[in-house]
Amino acid sequence: MVGVKRCVLFSMGLLLTLLMISPGASRAEQASGPRKITRLGTQNAFFLKKGLLSEQDVRQMASKYRDDIARLLAESGYSEDTAGFFAAIESGPLWKTDLQPGAEMEWMMFRKKGQARLDRNLVWAGKRPAPIFRFEVEVVDRAKGRKQVYSFSVPRQCGNIALTGMRSVPLVPEPPKPAAPAPKPEAKPEAKPEEKMKGEAKPSITAKACPPPTCDLRVGPTTVYTSQPIAIDASGSKAEADGLKQVTVRVSRQGQKEKDIVLPVSLKTTVAYDQAGDYSFMATAGNSCGQNSTNVCQANVTVLSRWGFFVSAMGGAETRDRENDDDDFDTSTESTLAMRGGVSYLLIPDRLQMAGALGYYQTFNHGKYSSLFADLYLDYLAKPWTLGVGLGGWALTRGDDAAPTFLAHVDYDLPWTINRKPVQLTAEGRVFLDALDRIGANHVLLLGLKFNF
Repeated sequence: MVGVKRCVLFSMGLLLTLLMISPGASRAEQASGPRKITRLGTQNAFFLKKGLLSEQDVRQMASKYRDDIARLLAESGYSEDTAGFFAAIESGPLWKTDLQPGAEMEWMMFRKKGQARLDRNLVWAGKRPAPIFRFEVEVVDRAKGRKQVYSFSVPRQCGNIALTGMRSVPLVPEPPKPAAPAPKPEAKPEAKPEEKMKGEAKPSITAKACPPPTCDLRVGPTTVYTSQPIAIDASGSKAEADGLKQVTVRVSRQGQKEKDIVLPVSLKTTVAYDQAGDYSFMATAGNSCGQNSTNVCQANVTVLSRWGFFVSAMGGAETRDRENDDDDFDTSTESTLAMRGGVSYLLIPDRLQMAGALGYYQTFNHGKYSSLFADLYLDYLAKPWTLGVGLGGWALTRGDDAAPTFLAHVDYDLPWTINRKPVQLTAEGRVFLDALDRIGANHVLLLGLKFNF
């Protein structure tokens, strides 16, 4: 009995704890903002595992799961024209476009363990744009003189249906019908053509003008590195007589078309590219009258590669303890010329990079010998300065003289550039790790120029 009582008391305590924690957890979840989705096409896919490859696939999916979709529409609070929704997805226009990272979704239909369900307040947080089919449903309210336009997205990897935008636009007034012609008077002698034209009044039709929309585009930063985000903002676009239907941005690289981006309702998005080059962004705004903007709406961005190549030419001195004929050590200093070539990669643009290099050096005073050296180091970028530290191997082909080294270098940007990258004055020092107690007699100092490509 004692064990049973303890079990009952423990269960009641656990239940009370859960009840106390649940509201707090819910509030914390709400405060955290939209839930991030980074993958599509998982086991929670709404439709075929192979994805939606064509418009016909979308229409078949809508027909096959019509009851599930209708139930989830009602559950979502979408109280508009359900018949209009199915007419749009089953027979209306479907646009192939992309869902950009950062795009928010009011809700999304998905399938879990075979059951169609609904999830709310989501954001696409994938690293790349997700290919989708997009369609719109227009609900007209003539009493208010406006119409509500709902934008739906169907990711092609999974077939889930998401509400990704809503906007309200004014209706375009219909032009008045021409007045009925007046009854013909009794036949009169035929008037001359000039008199006939003067005597007749043409019926007048007055309609509200629908001028083309005006496009506005801002893109930045204008110079970025691969994988860095580029902000696209067309929110300044306007349509006077009617609301904007959509704004499309055509992206070209090196003069060749890359893709068309249909902007979300906010008319803002971000993109990133893995290929370096000169990119052009040209936007076109369209209104509900079927007209497109005619003003020039273009911006250019240069995307730079994170990879770089460099060559250095340096001169200086190598000082080392060397064994003499008496089995003792003498300190000698050799004039040294060195050439080095390497590759660098930006870890954090304009802030941190790593580099590796292989070099050759020649001494001229007493020994007159040559050898190879190799380095791996990390650079901190503080324009116009570059500060770096690393490890290397010196005299790699000289047997007993080969030794590991610690190196430090300072580079300074000169006014000249090669392919937008600066020529630098470089100064370098290195010490031998096997002679740290005799640094004054074991070091290398070099000064020269570094050419970046």
